[in-house]
Amino acid sequence: MGLRQWASKQLQRVSNSLYSEVLESTNPNLWGGGIDFPTTRSGESVGPVSSMRAPTFYACVDLLSRVIAQLPLRVYTREADGDVFPDEASPLHRVLAVKPNAWQTPFDYWLGNITDICTRGWFISWKNMGGGRVQALIPLDPGSVQIDQAMDGSLLFSGGSWGLNKTFNFKREPQRNFFFCHYRTKKDGVTPASPISHYAETIGMELSAIHHGATLLKNDATPPLVVVFPGKRSSEAIKAFGEQWSENGTGGNYGRPKILDGGPKVDRLSMSNEDAQLLQTREFGALSICGLFGIPPRLVGIERNAKGWATVEQQAIEFLSYGLNPWLSRCQNAVSRDLIPVEMAGRVFAKFDTEQLLGADRKTLAEFLGFAIDKRVMSRNEARLKLNMNRVEGGDAFDAPKPAVPAQTPNANQQEGAAQDE
Repeated sequence: MGLRQWASKQLQRVSNSLYSEVLESTNPNLWGGGIDFPTTRSGESVGPVSSMRAPTFYACVDLLSRVIAQLPLRVYTREADGDVFPDEASPLHRVLAVKPNAWQTPFDYWLGNITDICTRGWFISWKNMGGGRVQALIPLDPGSVQIDQAMDGSLLFSGGSWGLNKTFNFKREPQRNFFFCHYRTKKDGVTPASPISHYAETIGMELSAIHHGATLLKNDATPPLVVVFPGKRSSEAIKAFGEQWSENGTGGNYGRPKILDGGPKVDRLSMSNEDAQLLQTREFGALSICGLFGIPPRLVGIERNAKGWATVEQQAIEFLSYGLNPWLSRCQNAVSRDLIPVEMAGRVFAKFDTEQLLGADRKTLAEFLGFAIDKRVMSRNEARLKLNMNRVEGGDAFDAPKPAVPAQTPNANQQEGAAQDE
C-alpha cells in the first residue's frame, strides 16, 4: 500500500470517527441552528439520535411521520366565484404529490421531514429551480445548516449537506432559495427550538430507566447479595473472596452452587418488581412524551388510561384535532410561504387530505352519501368519486329532491276501534 493510499484511509477513519462524535454531541455549534441538546441530570446525553432509543419517543415520532407521510398533499385553486377545486395540472402538484426529487417518493420525503422536525426542531430543503418554477426539493441535513438574519428581517442560510455526505457549501444564501418549517422558535423568533430541548429531562429519565432495567437483567435479574462474615477480615481477603465469587458465577460456572467456608452468611436485598423495573417512573415518562406530541397514549401501546367509551371514529377525531392538525398546519403554512408565488397567494394553496383518517364503515358511508344526494349537497358522480368509482352519464346533475311523505292520520274506523278497545 502506497503512502498516499494509507494517508487517505487514515483520514477517512478519522473523519468517520469525528462524524460519529458529532451525531451524539451536545455542543449546539455542531448541531447548527443554535439548538441546544443538554446532558440531563440523569446523566444521559439527550440528542436527536439518542432520543430515538427511548421507546415512547420513537413510537410517537414514528407514528406522526408515518401518518403524515401517507396523507395526500393536494394543490387547490380558488376561482373568482369562490369555487375551489384540486389542481393536478399544477407544476407544484408534481413536486409535492408525485416526485419531490430524483430519488425520493412523496412518502419518503415527508417521512424524513417530519422526523427532522420532531428531533431537530425543523426541516429544510433546497429549491431546485428551473423556468421560474420549483422543479425539485432537495432535503438538507438540518444539523449542517447555520441560520443568520439580514437587515430586512429575512433569513440567510449557510453550510448544508445532503444525501450520502454530499455538501453544498453555500454561504448566506437568501431565504427564497429554501423550503423550511420550524416546530417552534426561541424568543428571537428565528432560532429553531427542538421538542427534545424542552423535554430533555423526561427523555433522559426514560433512557436511564431503560438502562437500569437492562443492567438488572444482565445481572441475572436478581437483587444484590450481601455476604456477612462473623469476624473481621482484611481488605485483601475481602477482595480475593469477591474475585473468586465473581469468577465462579460467570461463564460456564453460571448457576453452579457456591461453597463458602469461614461461616459467612448470605442475605439477598429485597426488591419488588416495580422497583426493579421502575414501572411507574417509565409510565410517567411515557405519558409525558405522548403529551409533548399530542398523541393519545393508546396509539403507542399505553392502554392503562384508554377511554373505553370512545369509538374508533371518536379516537380518530381526537388524534386529528389535538395531535395531527398542529403539525399539518405548520407544513401547509410553510408551503404557502416558500413554494407558492406571491402573486398567486390566496388563490392557490396546498392542503393535506385527512379524509381517509375519518373513514367510516361502508354502511355508514353509504347512508351519508345517500343523504347528501337526497339533500342536493352532492351529485351522484361526486358520491361515486368518494368511493373511487367511475363517473356515470348524467351523474353530474343534481337529482330532484324527493317529495316529503305526509304523516298518515288514522281514519274514522281506526279511531272507532281504538275507542272500543279503551
